Amino acid sequence: MSAATSRFLATSPDDYERFMGRWSTRLAVPFLKFSGVQPGDRVLDVGCGTGALTIALAEHGSDAIGIDASESYLASARHHRSHPNIRYDLCDVRLLPFPDASFDACVSTLVLDIIPEFDKVVREMRRVTRPGGLSHPVYSTSGAAFLPQPSYTIPDLCSTKAFGRCETM
Repeated sequence: MSAATSRFLATSPDDYERFMGRWSTRLAVPFLKFSGVQPGDRVLDVGCGTGALTIALAEHGSDAIGIDASESYLASARHHRSHPNIRYDLCDVRLLPFPDASFDACVSTLVLDIIPEFDKVVREMRRVTRPGGLSHPVYSTSGAAFLPQPSYTIPDLCSTKAFGRCETM
């Protein structure tokens, strides 16, 4: 991991689950339906946290790699949300350790607002997604999610088709 890391101190996955996990879990399946990810796709979940979206991807039949900067979150994901089609890795999401065009899709939910230089993350997501593949970043600030315009509350995203679509160039 590079020397520059997030100022977000992710130390307690249990606290996260109580605070945001209920939304991450409720958002995972509607987001997956929206995303266009297909069974068999190789998918990178950027800032996977405790693995709510990553497990949904695997249960859908995708091969998923969940990456995060918090080893405690990854340990929780490995323990509570393991699956044969999932690998969880520790890394700096601003410098992805994967070759260009190595994923069919790259997704991220509810994390970009806590990452310094999130524009680098989005560029990296596009870099590692194959041409014609899908890149879907969603971020949250104070209970609202943006993709990138307009904004919706997280409950809206869980109950409607309020998602926008970001495709790679």
